[in-house]
Amino acid sequence: MSRGGARAGAGRPFGTTKENINSKKESKITIGNTIVGLNTVGKKEQKRVKCLLEKENLYNELDDSIIKAYALSYQEWNESEVAIKKQGAVFLNSSGNPVTNPYIKVRNDAFKRMIDIAKEFGLTPKAREQLTIEPIKEKSVMAKILEGR
Repeated sequence: MSRGGARAGAGRPFGTTKENINSKKESKITIGNTIVGLNTVGKKEQKRVKCLLEKENLYNELDDSIIKAYALSYQEWNESEVAIKKQGAVFLNSSGNPVTNPYIKVRNDAFKRMIDIAKEFGLTPKAREQLTIEPIKEKSVMAKILEGR
């Protein structure tokens, strides 16, 4: 009987072997007290949302920080999806019992934040239904003359 070590396969994604994991050479994702910035995915989503809001005359510069918060949540959701796809949704713990990949919680939390912010901007079907947007009125001829047009 062997003592003094974890059982073979403990702590690895469900259905993988030591060789599978070592051959992937995946980079570790650190969650800590670091300042998170937008990566390419986040910047692309930030630009997309800003353009959508501008198109509907709903954008204001004051919205930039909340749009960034949305884009950061989108980015976190996207990264979690990638990690779950690579690692699987279930791991075997040291006792050999299946446990849920922690990225599932990260993904779900990020998605909830995305939806909450999206509702604020009218980016969900129900939120759009509740928006009351006044059409931009054309300036009168007199206003245009006074502006020098």
